Amino acid sequence: MTVQVWVTVIVGVVGFGGVIVTLSQKDRADRRAELWRRLTWAFERAVSMNAAASALGLSAVDIVSRSSLVSREEKEIASAFLDATLVSPRSDGDFE
Repeated sequence: MTVQVWVTVIVGVVGFGGVIVTLSQKDRADRRAELWRRLTWAFERAVSMNAAASALGLSAVDIVSRSSLVSREEKEIASAFLDATLVSPRSDGDFE
């Protein structure tokens, strides 16, 4: 094969590799965006005045924050949120 053919093959392989990396990064970014949409939903439920919705939200924050997509700092944020929002219910079912 000539040098021109080799250069064309190498450029094609490098270009294909670039496409694969770009698609992988986009997939990860999309999954992280969905993760934050779910965490936002869970945070909003956790601070609800409705005890059942609040319990659901707190559980969801705990579960979603265990994802491998969550960074160490984000896990600390979720943990701090859970620590700050966990309060004992009053006898009538409402939170103090």
